[in-house]
Amino acid sequence: MRFLIVQPWISYRGAETVSVKLCGALNKLGHPSKIACLFLDEGRLPEGSRRVEFILPSRFWQILFRKFKLALFILGTPVLFILVLKNVKNFDVLNPHNPPSLWVCVVSARLFGKKVVWSVHNLFDWRFLNGLDEFLVRKTNAIVTPTKMLAKEVKSRYGLKAKVIYNAI
Repeated sequence: MRFLIVQPWISYRGAETVSVKLCGALNKLGHPSKIACLFLDEGRLPEGSRRVEFILPSRFWQILFRKFKLALFILGTPVLFILVLKNVKNFDVLNPHNPPSLWVCVVSARLFGKKVVWSVHNLFDWRFLNGLDEFLVRKTNAIVTPTKMLAKEVKSRYGLKAKVIYNAI
């Protein structure tokens, strides 16, 4: 199986490090995998970043998003959506991590008949978009999380079961 891991950006932080480690492990196991993101935080990349392949927008967009958080907030989701749409046909499974990756992946997967395995690292309060968020979460094929507590939160909020898979990092 071919996996496309989707993160808004890659930096030396929890979920981003998990994405890099997961991508490297999947590749080692013979599952061709890449990470789609809007930019790399060049000075703070997780260990193993040089051994995985990233799908990135043009250099212009990378610089814009890295330097201007307002641009990231306003234009990041549409650019990430276009990036995933352009590449989705080359993968079997989309693996979103941090928002807005889940929404981008669910819509893209539905358009192209792909699977979505959501890696939940934390839940965000989307009060103004709860209906949309819940609708899209219910379109995932599987949900994984690193803790029992977060699995309980997923069950409470969405009524869905999340599989607990502890991070091996």
